[in-house]
Amino acid sequence: MTGLIYDEVPGRVSLQYRADQVHPLITITRPEPEDFVAQLEWVNNYASLRFERNEEIRVQRTKFLPYFAMVGVLHPDRMPRTVELLRLLIGVTGTIHYRIKHALACRRPIEYSPQVQPMISTPGHGSLPSGHATEAFTAALALDALVRHARVSLHSGEEVAPTIPNFNPSDPFTVQLLRIAERIAINRQVAGVHFPVDSVAGMVLAQSVSEFHVARCFKGKPVPRMMDGRGFRGDFSYSDVLESNYKRLPAAPGQPGVIGSDDVIHVERHEMDIKPSLLLRHLWCQAVVECARVLGPGQGQP
Repeated sequence: MTGLIYDEVPGRVSLQYRADQVHPLITITRPEPEDFVAQLEWVNNYASLRFERNEEIRVQRTKFLPYFAMVGVLHPDRMPRTVELLRLLIGVTGTIHYRIKHALACRRPIEYSPQVQPMISTPGHGSLPSGHATEAFTAALALDALVRHARVSLHSGEEVAPTIPNFNPSDPFTVQLLRIAERIAINRQVAGVHFPVDSVAGMVLAQSVSEFHVARCFKGKPVPRMMDGRGFRGDFSYSDVLESNYKRLPAAPGQPGVIGSDDVIHVERHEMDIKPSLLLRHLWCQAVVECARVLGPGQGQP
């Protein structure tokens, strides 16, 4: 967490990285109360999935990393350093999103309507961003970066290649990781403890945080992001977050409009310089070697 600081004003918080100068990593503006009220329809509709997802939801309250083993590249007994690294990154990410939750102080669905009737106990901290969405997508994106690095290492014949290939959202392995993270996030909406906008904010935060983690562990240049939830409508979809498809509703007649772009998610073009950690680099390289061993030479082609 070296270099991470927070800046906040009522309704908005910015996670920043301070080195030679301060760089905003991500800025989140909370939705208005009426935006959450409008999302209650989505929460109530998701309740129809509670019976079929009951077991998943209850397990994922405290443990979701094993679900990523379904992609076939996460064996706890064969990959102890990879699991150690992912747990470390999830833990640091938890510290970050809890700090943002407390700053934004968004109410949970049950506080807007007693008809929600969550199927599990509602946590006592704020709703946005969703912690499960943030941690699940951070794990998915970090594991994806590890596998991309392992693939290129196998292809080049090096134990650990000097560069990591760019993120490819159409790669089948990447798609499956993101779908697992998406399901974990949506399960919290099914349970009645989160709004779709909470998951959107969680994934956007995870994109920035995972880029920061990879840069600290090996190398990389995160790009700053902004997420403005005012006027948010619609459902959560990981593909819509990747493509920044969400638009804010215009202000109602006679009401002041929201100043600035109508984009809910804005990704900057410039990149940030992050100082790597030698200790984290050592653990990352061990994890890359483990991933390469599990992938085998037949999957070395990026």
